[in-house]
Parts: sequence; C-alpha cells; structure tokens
Amino acid sequence: MVSAFGSTDSPVSSGIDPVDCATRLADWVKKYNLDGVDIDWEDMNAMNTGIGETWIITFQSELRRQLPAGQYLISHAPVAPWFTSGSKYPNGAYVAVHKQTGSGIDFYNMQFYNQGHGVYEDCQVSTIFPGEYQT
Repeated sequence: MVSAFGSTDSPVSSGIDPVDCATRLADWVKKYNLDGVDIDWEDMNAMNTGIGETWIITFQSELRRQLPAGQYLISHAPVAPWFTSGSKYPNGAYVAVHKQTGSGIDFYNMQFYNQGHGVYEDCQVSTIFPGEYQT
C-alpha cells in the first residue's frame, strides 16, 4: 500500500480537484501493482472551516469507484478528534465522512499522537475524549 497526503499537504486549501486527485492516485496504485492506499488527509484548515468533508467524500467515492472493494484496500488515518468530537466541527468532520462513505473504507488507522499536551497519553476515559483538537 501507499500512503497519500500527510501533515504538510493541504489539498482542499490548495484548490486540488478531488476527482482528478483520486483518478491520478488510483492510476498510480494500479501502475505499480499495489494492494491499495492509506489516506492520511490532514488539511486542518479545511476541516476546521467546514469545507473538508465534501472534498473527502467526493475523493473517497471516486477512489473507491476506481479501486473496487475486494481488489484493493482503502484505509484512512484521521486524527482522533475528527471522530470523537465531530459535533465540534461545522459539518461533522469524519463522523460525516463515515456516514457518507464509510462502507467504502476498509479500515481506519486512527491518529492518537500529536494531539496536544496531555491528550491520549494513557487509557483513562477522561483523556480519550478531550472535546477539541489542539493545533
């Protein structure tokens, strides 16, 4: 598998078309005969302002169309607050993404690191759901 994006990529904020991006990524996966792709999408500004969800949903839908389930794996690696605190984001963060495209995502690689001081450092319930993402 290959990992796409990462902490320094901001596809929404950079104006990247989600369908074109998914098409190019799917072509690359097929060209190199890979098993699939892990989406490490971290466009914090886009998610914080409520424009990230639509981009990811469009991207994921096209990616799955081009990389059919059963033939290719698609995983996502969202930061934990996008699930645990989805209501704190204007359009629901990954809670909304999962509702729309979760059936096309084979598994999640949740990011429980770099979430701020004192967050996700132990297994206490009080730190598992901190309530907000710290940048």
